Parts: sequence; C-alpha cells; structure tokens
Amino acid sequence: MPSSLMLGSINAFAILGQGIVWMIAGLIAGVLVGIPFYFIALSSKNSSTETATKATMFVVASITLAGLLIGGYQEFDKQHRSIINNERRENVPTLTSPQL
Repeated sequence: MPSSLMLGSINAFAILGQGIVWMIAGLIAGVLVGIPFYFIALSSKNSSTETATKATMFVVASITLAGLLIGGYQEFDKQHRSIINNERRENVPTLTSPQL
C-alpha cells in the first residue's frame, strides 16, 4: 500500500482523542508526583518558593506532555497495525474449486 493511501486511512481524530485522554491521565500523574516534589524542592537549603514552584511546574508539564505523546502514538500504532493486517488478509490467495 502506498504511504499516502495509508496515511489517508488513519483516523486523526481518534489519535487526538486518545492523546487527550492520556494527557489528562498524565496531568493527574504529574500532580501526584509534583506535590511531594514541591515539598522536597522547598525543603532544600538554597531553594525559594519561586524556584520550587517553577521546578514543580516543569515536572508536571513534562509528565503531561509525555502522556499526550504516548497516547497519540499508541492509537497511531494500533491503527497502523490494523491497516497492515487487513492488507495481509487481502493478499492471501484463496483456494477455489475449478469451474467445469
């Protein structure tokens, strides 16, 4: 299958939707990781509240972005594998009885 035809049969909205679902999960995980990270950063000797806040925001944003990318890639991979499997099924020769 040509790559342009394959890309035309991929559902971008499903990829975006799955990416958003994983982004929300990443945001929740980022907040759960960020809360103790904030207090650890705040308790260090040379840290101010502003530095701890910036570091925590970076951690939460990184985990959220990772969730978005992972979710989008998983959906893309699922669709790509489905296209490849359907292509293999179409190319399998079938046995037919001879016509008399």
